[in-house]
Amino acid sequence: MLWRRRPRGVVRQGAELYNGEELEKVHAENYKLLRQLGFRPAKWLGPWPSQNVRPAQEILARTMCLQAVTLWCSHGADQFSDKAISDFVEGNSLRESMTAEELDAISESRSESVSLFGDTIGWKIENIWPLVWVLGGEPAPSVSSGMIDRDTTLGIFEFLPALDESMGTSLSKINLRSRREVVAMHDLFYYAHNAVREAQVGRPGVPKSFDPIADGGTVHERRHALTWCLSPGVSWDDTELST
Repeated sequence: MLWRRRPRGVVRQGAELYNGEELEKVHAENYKLLRQLGFRPAKWLGPWPSQNVRPAQEILARTMCLQAVTLWCSHGADQFSDKAISDFVEGNSLRESMTAEELDAISESRSESVSLFGDTIGWKIENIWPLVWVLGGEPAPSVSSGMIDRDTTLGIFEFLPALDESMGTSLSKINLRSRREVVAMHDLFYYAHNAVREAQVGRPGVPKSFDPIADGGTVHERRHALTWCLSPGVSWDDTELST
């Protein structure tokens, strides 16, 4: 999967808020698409209420936090030194934007963090994918592809800031997507998450080849990132993920 940064200066059509009729149309189109893919979300589910996107700097900081923790805790990230990752965290004041769990992870020695979190850290990459899309990366996150593959992961990390790059420099490269784009993508994942929840309690909700737990977990994590982007003032751990 070829990763690329959306060119700066792209004309954004309809950057304003959706009105009620337009949002219902987006919702209906997402419902139709998911049904074609084999998902069965509840038709009564209404659109998510918020259309307010967080400032780009907050989204970038959250992305960089996840990037640092993933590198610190991952098996096979030896090409990044302890010092480089620590300098990245301290130089960009990332501790201020980290969750309690993330602070605990980077407070351990790197070998201990890999032992404790290395087998589950891949879920953080599922969070990162939608965040880099919101920041202007392409392609868009998928609802039906299952767990992220190696090529996509490598592409994401090539898109992310270099460890010797400041947040200010990274911020200058961002081409934040319009509210309409973010709202429409979130609506798709919100609907898909509802279908996953149905499948997880034993009701038909997802395609036959789609595992409700493993593949459904990717929908949950990607949706978490998108909902957080539309929840200004709400912490990462307090993000509302009801369906």
